[in-house]
Amino acid sequence: MDVGFYLSELLMQRGEVKVPGLGVFSQARMSAYYDENAHLFYPPYNKVQFEAKADTADTELAEYLVDEKNISFASAKYFIEKYIVNLRQQAIVADVPLANLGVFSIEHGELSFKANNALGTDAELFGLAPVQIFKADAIPDATKTLTAQVVLYPPAPNQEIEAQAPVEEQEEIIEHTDEDNSIQPPHDESYSAFPDDEEEQERSRGPWRAILITTIILAVLAGGLFALYRYQPATFAQLQFWKNNTPDTPVKARPSTIVIPGIDSLHTDSVKKALDTTAKVADTIKTKRFELISGKGFKNLWGAGEALKKYRAMGFTDARLLEDFQGPLIKISIASFSSLSECEEMRLRLIKEGKLTRGARTIEAPEE
Repeated sequence: MDVGFYLSELLMQRGEVKVPGLGVFSQARMSAYYDENAHLFYPPYNKVQFEAKADTADTELAEYLVDEKNISFASAKYFIEKYIVNLRQQAIVADVPLANLGVFSIEHGELSFKANNALGTDAELFGLAPVQIFKADAIPDATKTLTAQVVLYPPAPNQEIEAQAPVEEQEEIIEHTDEDNSIQPPHDESYSAFPDDEEEQERSRGPWRAILITTIILAVLAGGLFALYRYQPATFAQLQFWKNNTPDTPVKARPSTIVIPGIDSLHTDSVKKALDTTAKVADTIKTKRFELISGKGFKNLWGAGEALKKYRAMGFTDARLLEDFQGPLIKISIASFSSLSECEEMRLRLIKEGKLTRGARTIEAPEE
C-alpha cells in the first residue's frame, strides 16, 4: 500500500498531518517576493514543511486509511509502521520520494526531508505566473535626447595645400535635330530606377512568411498524427493512407468524450490527447453513460464542495456534484464516458499517476 500517496492527499485537505514514529507534515504559505536581478515579481506559493518527531501520537492518518481502504484500524497502523521502516532503510541508500511533496534522505545520520519548491494545490494561486516589473529608477528615460558629438580634426602641421588651377569651361556645341522640336515630358529628379526600401523589404518578407506558415501547418499535422499513433493506435491503423493495395474500410465513429486537462505540462498533453476523440452519433440512438466517481460520497454539500474545489484545482475542470445518484450520499464525478472500457482505462491511469485514490470507481448512469 502506498501510504505516502494517502499522506499527501490528507495533507492537501487538512493542512497538517502527524505521523507516529516519523514526524509532523504541515503546509505553509510562502509570501510573494521580488527578484531585483531578473526584475520579476513571483506570486505566493505553498510549500511543505517537515519536523521530525519520533514520539508523535496521532491516529488521523490511520483513520483516513480505514475510510479510504475499508480496512480495520489495526491493519492501518500496521501498514503505516511498515511504510516508515521501509522508508528509513531505503533512505540510507538513495533518496526516497514522498508522493509529489518531496524526498527523504539521510544526512549526518539523521532523516531529513527536502520539499519541492512549490505545490499547485491552492485554487487561488493555481496558474499564476511571474510578472516582470521595473522599479521607478530602473526605467529608461525616454525624454532624454541623444546629441551627436562633433569632432573637428585640425589640419596636419607643415602640410601645404596645393591650389587647384581653375578649369576652363568649354562651350558645348549642341546640334538641333527634328526630335528636339517635339515636346518632352518634364524630368523628375526625385524619380529613381530602384524601388523604395519599404517595398523591397515587403517583397523580401513575402516568401519567408509563406514558408513560416507552411512549416507551422506541417508541424501541427505531424504532431496530430504522432498523438494519434501514440494514444490511439487502433484508429491510426485504420488511417494508413499510404497502403494503396488494400481497400479503405469505413471507420466506425466513436462517441465524443470529455477533455480533462492535467496539472503540469508533462501529464496535460497525455490526458488531453487520450480523451480528445470526436464522432457523430445519430439522434435516434440512446447511448449509455458511465461516470468516473472520485471515491467515497459525502453526507453534506459543504464537504462535497471542498472536495470539488480540490479536484478542479488539480486540473479536472469538468468535475461536478451528483446528488441523489445511486444512494443518499453526494458523489463527485470526474468525467463522463460513453463506454465502460474508456472509463476504466482512464480510472486506472489517473490512479497510477496519483491524481485519484484507489477508491475511485465506475458507475453506469441511467439512459437519458
